Amino acid sequence: MSVTGSRLYFIDAMRAVLMMLGVVIHSANVFSSDQNWLIYADNSWFLASYLSELIHIFRMPAFFVVSGYFCLFTLKRYGVSKFWKVRSERLLVPFFTVAIVINTGQSLLLDASGWRELEWASYLMRGQYVSHLWFLINLMIYFTVIALFAKLFGRIFYGIGHRLEVACMRLPMVIILLLLPFASIAVLATNHLGFPLYAEYYGVIKLYSLLKFLPFFLFGIVLALNKELLARFAGIPLWLNFTALVLAAWLQSSAVRLANENVILTEYSHALLTWVSVTTCFSLFRRFFNHNSKFWMTLSGASYSVYLFHHVLVIAFGLLLVKVNCIPWLGFMLLVILVPICTLWLHDNLITRLPMLSYLFNGK
Repeated sequence: MSVTGSRLYFIDAMRAVLMMLGVVIHSANVFSSDQNWLIYADNSWFLASYLSELIHIFRMPAFFVVSGYFCLFTLKRYGVSKFWKVRSERLLVPFFTVAIVINTGQSLLLDASGWRELEWASYLMRGQYVSHLWFLINLMIYFTVIALFAKLFGRIFYGIGHRLEVACMRLPMVIILLLLPFASIAVLATNHLGFPLYAEYYGVIKLYSLLKFLPFFLFGIVLALNKELLARFAGIPLWLNFTALVLAAWLQSSAVRLANENVILTEYSHALLTWVSVTTCFSLFRRFFNHNSKFWMTLSGASYSVYLFHHVLVIAFGLLLVKVNCIPWLGFMLLVILVPICTLWLHDNLITRLPMLSYLFNGK
């Protein structure tokens, strides 16, 4: 078993883009016809809902695959103790800082503008302070469990990894992609077996979210076991990826019409579309962005700050655009431009220059 050693620049670029796509999704939500986000315009843009749904298909699944990849990579590099210390600071310190300072300010802004009444008991007991930081909780739980398992059962941990690596190397990638959706089906099946799949604990820990993205995180770990396996996953020809996307989308569309008759087919087709979208994302970035680039390295370093700060800025600018009844498509474009500019300025001029802010908002 060999963990990837050389730097893969396309993964850094992909992680940055996946993080920053949060700006696009939440900006689209402001002008979506669904009108079910924290704030929304009376006049909607017909493409906003489609854009948000399209990005949702691949964004967080691909992000958790990348996170799983870096999990094993850094675990082998640092060792268990240092790995957990580095990751906990990187996740928990920014989580508490943003939850207490930024997200509370966001809730006060929503309350003052009349969009969402702030009730402190509900805010604290139902975890409303978590907001867009939910994925940090998932990652912290994943990293903690992996660290404990590696510490207590190291030989078993790496033994399982070796067997998975061997099995994946023996199977054609198309077969692996056809099998992976069954992991998502297995997650849903636990609910029928009596497991409280949809249970929530103070609005902070949500079991469905944890299990939904777990297969993607674990697959990222498997990809980190062997650089050839990663190359196969990210090396599928783009024409084949796009063909598979069309077929998976057609299968899902057909399955939806038969939902009442075949729920398993519906869930399988949706999961297949997600996995094919993820491998397409990997293939695109490997094909076009697998080179040393100062631009992408800078963006990758700033992407965490962009994600942490973007949510409140989308709401703040969005409130102004909604109030002046801005043309929906123009309002969307303004948010997509203004929010990254502001967050990048905050990162470059405050976060990176002040050690205390760097630790509080980036955990380093």
